[in-house]
Amino acid sequence: MENTTLTTETTGQSATAPETQPAAVPEKPAVQPEYNLKAPEGALLNPKRLDEIATFARERGLSPEHAQALVEQENGLLVAQQQAEQERFAQARVQWAEQLKNDKQYGGENYNRTVENARRALAAVGDPELVSALKSGLGDFPGLIKTMAKIYEKFMAEDTIMTRVVGSSKPQTRSIEDIFYGPTKE
Repeated sequence: MENTTLTTETTGQSATAPETQPAAVPEKPAVQPEYNLKAPEGALLNPKRLDEIATFARERGLSPEHAQALVEQENGLLVAQQQAEQERFAQARVQWAEQLKNDKQYGGENYNRTVENARRALAAVGDPELVSALKSGLGDFPGLIKTMAKIYEKFMAEDTIMTRVVGSSKPQTRSIEDIFYGPTKE
């Protein structure tokens, strides 16, 4: 292509315009390359996602090397996301422990008793699947610990018995001493 000469009307001088070419668009090869994408060892990437990336690369005329780079980049993002989530969960567990320790009713000097009572209740009535799930760290949630401690204190403590008062549909928790000696007046 030859250079085009332009003349400006005000000065009458000529200027040479540079050659312009359209932006290069990668041409799809006549024979599509084969995409044998492999996830890195221990990858979090779903195996179905490899096929999706291969289709994406094929449609855009990317080389197998570029497609493999996409696989590695996406897996890296998933690993980073998982690590961030684990860090957030670890921070939440620390916060949960502090919340329970600072609770006016269940924390402070009552903390160890609260945790022990919650463990006893869970051991007595907890389904093995629930116990297993709680070992993942969810068992540190203060609301769960307080609930299990309440269950133990109200229904399972060695010095309490559930009774029904005549004419009442609600069960009452009474200590063994109250049953044998009657309620104490303070």
